[in-house]
Amino acid sequence: MSDTLGVVSDPTFRGTFNIFTTCVSILVLCAWTSIHINITDRLYLKKFAYACLMIFAPEVTLTVAIVELLFVWRAVRELNMRLMKSTGQPTPTGPLSRLRAWMQSRGLMIWGKKMPKRREKWTLVEGFFAWMKGFVVKIDNQTNDQGEALCEPLTLLEITKLQDYVILQTSYTLEIRDKSKVDSLSKLITLFQAMWFVIQCVTRTVQHLPLSILELGTLGYVAVTVVLYIDWLYKPKDVRTPILLGSISQGVLDKVRRHDKAEEDDATSGGTPSKDVVSELDAQPKSMLMLRRLMDMSETVGPIFGLCLWEVSTKSLTRSDMQQALRKDQSIGVPGTLVYIIVCTSFGLWHCVAWNSFFPTNTERLLWRIASFLSALPGVILLVTWVINTQPKQSKTWFDKARSFAAVILMLIWACLYLFVRGFLFVEMFLALRRMPDGVFQTIHWTDFFPHI
Repeated sequence: MSDTLGVVSDPTFRGTFNIFTTCVSILVLCAWTSIHINITDRLYLKKFAYACLMIFAPEVTLTVAIVELLFVWRAVRELNMRLMKSTGQPTPTGPLSRLRAWMQSRGLMIWGKKMPKRREKWTLVEGFFAWMKGFVVKIDNQTNDQGEALCEPLTLLEITKLQDYVILQTSYTLEIRDKSKVDSLSKLITLFQAMWFVIQCVTRTVQHLPLSILELGTLGYVAVTVVLYIDWLYKPKDVRTPILLGSISQGVLDKVRRHDKAEEDDATSGGTPSKDVVSELDAQPKSMLMLRRLMDMSETVGPIFGLCLWEVSTKSLTRSDMQQALRKDQSIGVPGTLVYIIVCTSFGLWHCVAWNSFFPTNTERLLWRIASFLSALPGVILLVTWVINTQPKQSKTWFDKARSFAAVILMLIWACLYLFVRGFLFVEMFLALRRMPDGVFQTIHWTDFFPHI
């Protein structure tokens, strides 16, 4: 008879590989399920790149989500307020127009083109979709470089102004949800696994069992992921194709975009720059564009967002709508900068929790403490640079040139400091696994939480 066993208790220890696989699986799930990128053809390639960026710089990604939500929410709210104050649909002129409007108001089918529906309210889902350049119109008699029909993305404000030229649905929310590949099950699994991980870490602390450096760092990523889920709750995910609203002439689109430009900039949630500005940038060397972009980074955190989750090209200085809006609108630019400073400082200082933790060498402990403290400085440097560069400029004096030069130097310091600090903290989380105190390998005694005789 072979040896057999009855009920066997769980082991009272865990291995290094178990700690490694648990934390890495949570990091990968959090990064992959939390990213909501804009409409693109190379979806999974870009999503993989942005997920890697999320792992390396989660505070930047979180700042993107918070300020994007703030921007879209305010744009939708202000546009809805304008729609509420408007006089409503204009009275049709001409006997045929009156007949068509009367028959359509009673749901009767008629020949010819339907009268455009007047939108009375936009939703956050539609606002995010417009921000992702999801609403487009086809320009008559124009093609792109590939020979296909030229399509231009529209803001919600532009769509509202073009209601007399395109046919709108009462709501696009259901259609957008259908295009969105939001996998609620994967997010739910990630949340369950992350919450179970948090419960284990809290329980180990209660039982005075030490945590590894990797586990402490993973806790910070879990917190960032939860906030990302909330911020991007209404943003469509993994959308490949936009919604075509119809076709119009280039002259009509240019007329709408020229009309009341100040109002359009104030309520934009996506859009395209004027051709003059793009032509001006096209004529400049790429080195000058990169220098201007670096100087512009000191004015607002908007360009940082562009480096994170949106396309970056030689024209991104003008194509980034959030960048323009934040720079022009202080009511968004100031909170956006403060959000980045708070998020960057908070996530950086979280590493100070491991101030007195065990490290394989004293040098690593000292470097960890220094890096944890310095991790709060990138936000402070950005704040100082932003304050310097947003002061009103009277003329092109030597003082203004010196101020601009100082802003560029500070941004270089910010970039180098950020890369060094984040790089060391991330790598050290894994290097510290090579030697840990024996208490880290002890498992939780769950029976201690249940009354027994």
